This record gives sequence, C-alpha cells and structure tokens, in this order.
Amino acid sequence: MPADVLCTLTVRPESPETDIDAVQKGIDELVQKEGGKVGKVEVNELAFGLKEMLVHFYWPEEKGSPDDIETKAAAVEGVQSANITNVTRALG
Repeated sequence: MPADVLCTLTVRPESPETDIDAVQKGIDELVQKEGGKVGKVEVNELAFGLKEMLVHFYWPEEKGSPDDIETKAAAVEGVQSANITNVTRALG
C-alpha cells in the first residue's frame, strides 16, 4: 500500500502589503488540484513586516516528487518565492 509523504512548502510573499490570505487560498487550491491535501499552515513574522508561510501538505507517494508544486507555487499571484524545505514519509 503506497504511503503519503508529508511536505513543507515555505512561501514568501512579494511584500508586506501582499494579501497573505489570498496567497494561502491560491496555494491551497494548487495543492488540491495537483492531488495533494493541505494540512497545517503557519504564518511567521520575519522582519520589517515581512511574513513567511509554512504550508504542510500530504503528497501521495505514487505521484512521485512534489517538485512541480514548488515551481507552480512560485507562479501564484503575490508570491516572491516558494521552496519545498522538508519531505518526510508519513507513517501510520
């Protein structure tokens, strides 16, 4: 039986004025459309009003690498950069 992979996507908005809720919605829709499932989302304050979003999502192992999510997330409106910073096989 194939397992899920737990991934963390670190997303940095373009500016402090960027609507973080709209960015989150765009990322959520992207992950779901590609076949994943968003779990927890954390928003962390950086400096000078900048924020970063950590999107934890489940990815079906049989789909292979989640690298396409990283590329497509960087193209979401309001996103400056998006990087997959953690990939762990989910057990259980």
